Amino acid sequence: TANASALLPTVVSRFQVVAFMPPRGDEVARWLEESEGFSAIEAARLAKESWGRPGLAVRLARDEEFRARIAAAREFLALTASARKGFLKTLVADDTFALVPFVEAVILVCAWELERQKSTSAFQRFHRVVELRRRLETAPLNPKIQLEYIAGSGNARI
Repeated sequence: TANASALLPTVVSRFQVVAFMPPRGDEVARWLEESEGFSAIEAARLAKESWGRPGLAVRLARDEEFRARIAAAREFLALTASARKGFLKTLVADDTFALVPFVEAVILVCAWELERQKSTSAFQRFHRVVELRRRLETAPLNPKIQLEYIAGSGNARI
């Protein structure tokens, strides 16, 4: 697990921590070419966008639902706070909408923004979204309250 603090001390005491680093980008690109059949250019792009995580690279390329969530996250982040409420109402109207995967797509888009911009505002936005994701996990709220928080009502804003 990436969150050892969530495990009981009696469980932690019986295990040894083994940290795995993601493979280098060139290794991921080579694997994507050789094993997954991507072109060299596409493999290099996917390796860069996935930060050396092969599973994420494949999802970015082949998982239509995942890519649709990322597109929705990009559209959401480009809107003003007032326009976000209407956008979220449209998303929620779809019976398949799930809040946590959507927020995780927003985190991914914010991380890409942060990597490109390296600005204080991008950094703050990324951390606000990560904090929102943490809150969704530890304090499940009414979905309406969660969506209002995401949309930027009150003092909260993304």
